[in-house]
Amino acid sequence: MRNDMNKVIVERPRIGHSNKFRYFRHDKFFEWKEEDHYYRESMKKRYKYDYWEKSFNENLAPLWRWLAKQAGRKWNDVYSEIKKTFDGRKTINDHIMLHVKQQVYLDVYKGDNGKVYSVSGNNCWKSHELWNNDFYIDDDGILNQYKKEKYVRKEAPLTRFETKTHLFHKENGVWYYWTFYPQEFTENVSYQYNENGDVVSETTYITRKYSHLEYYLHNIKGKEYVALYKKQCNTKILKGFGLKNDQTLSSFL
Repeated sequence: MRNDMNKVIVERPRIGHSNKFRYFRHDKFFEWKEEDHYYRESMKKRYKYDYWEKSFNENLAPLWRWLAKQAGRKWNDVYSEIKKTFDGRKTINDHIMLHVKQQVYLDVYKGDNGKVYSVSGNNCWKSHELWNNDFYIDDDGILNQYKKEKYVRKEAPLTRFETKTHLFHKENGVWYYWTFYPQEFTENVSYQYNENGDVVSETTYITRKYSHLEYYLHNIKGKEYVALYKKQCNTKILKGFGLKNDQTLSSFL
């Protein structure tokens, strides 16, 4: 480890360094506790007002990269090398060592499924699987970095798709297709009459001829089409689109 690693990690402004404490340092407002009935507050209270308090802003990424390169070494040797650089007598170094203890799991076990679990500690109140890239010490005292298996998302099986002229749909493991035809519209007019039989008002409304069907394909070049005439896909169509039926005639016999 480089000798100036502690400066690489902590040598940047603290969070809240630009806060202007003069706005409330001399304010006459003070903390009031009715049950105690006192009219004084500590000097430190003004510097911890709401979210104006300063906090550490260390950059731990270089330290984790260095630890990842040390995987395979004995943890006692790695820990001794860290302590040479981060002297625990300084507050900031002691704070960094706290992060190291939280990131490196000392008490772990490997389950039957091959996953590594922590027993306790490290900000966890119960056993859990390690997070990806966490560090742990095995039974031989060797530092290791835990790598989770990458989750591969399973694509949903194809059961329906459309072309410009047909709709393909899979039902009970068998592929069928419908042919698209232009939707037919009918214009109807209804009249309202008074007692003398004269027309009072008329209402024009448009109805679709195939409004009861389930499958539609809207807006093909500004026109509405509907799928009609369901047929089962033959071998030629299945090969042309790379499809395959899950069930054959022999499965029903």
